[in-house]
Amino acid sequence: MTEEELRGLEAKKLVAEIAKEEAEANKLNLEATKLDSELNRPFYSSKEFLRPFIAGLSLALLLAAYIQYVFLPTQVRLNQKAETAEFTLQQNLARHSAQMAGLELVQTRIEEDAKFAKLQLAKAELRLKEANKQNKLLQERIQQLSKKANSDQELENLKSEVKASSNKISSQLANIEDQRLQIQELGEAAEAKGLVAKGSEGWIYVGHFPGDVWEYRTIEIDEGEPVVGQPYVVTKNVNLRTQYPKLTLFGYKYGDTSGFLVPGQTVVVKDVEEVGRSKVWAYVHVGKGDA
Repeated sequence: MTEEELRGLEAKKLVAEIAKEEAEANKLNLEATKLDSELNRPFYSSKEFLRPFIAGLSLALLLAAYIQYVFLPTQVRLNQKAETAEFTLQQNLARHSAQMAGLELVQTRIEEDAKFAKLQLAKAELRLKEANKQNKLLQERIQQLSKKANSDQELENLKSEVKASSNKISSQLANIEDQRLQIQELGEAAEAKGLVAKGSEGWIYVGHFPGDVWEYRTIEIDEGEPVVGQPYVVTKNVNLRTQYPKLTLFGYKYGDTSGFLVPGQTVVVKDVEEVGRSKVWAYVHVGKGDA
């Protein structure tokens, strides 16, 4: 190869190296321009900011949608259910109060009717006793006159008087029997209206006995708890239930009411239970006693 050709190759090699250096310089210049552009760009347009911001915004939108379409409707339904339950409870309380007032009114009317019937019966029995007494006197006079036989006319008059007295007594006996039937019907009506009949059994609330003294009681008892096998007289209106109260997760659950007892009725205690804080209940057999 000639010297001239060698010089040409060297020149080309030099030109190539210069071009390579220029390319490297341009590359460094472009990288510097990119870095300068990223440094001067606002922070809110950078990926480091946008990615967490978009994630947070998405989470906020999901939370807002949950509150709007799940949480708030659920709260509205719960509030409606609570209001409905409260309204139903108030209705039941009002209905129970009305029923109790009706029972008290029926009880009062039955008591007054029974007292009036008993008074009429007592008066009729007094009149009957007086009539029997008069009849005995007339019978004695008839016997005396029959022995003497002094006056047939007087004897006939006495017989007529005795017959009239007997008819009167028979009439009074019929009236008394009618009054007895009325009293019996009153008793049957009382039982039909809820008064507990003789022979029934169930649990009654005896009262509050926190210590040595009764603070409240529904039977005639002065001291100590009721004794099993002992009869007691009812002093206050009290329901007869199928079971004494039992504690549950929702409070005390009472047994069903099978009727009520009124003052004057007699009960025989068969079992005693203490519920809660000194609340005494007794299982009783209803004995004699009228309302």
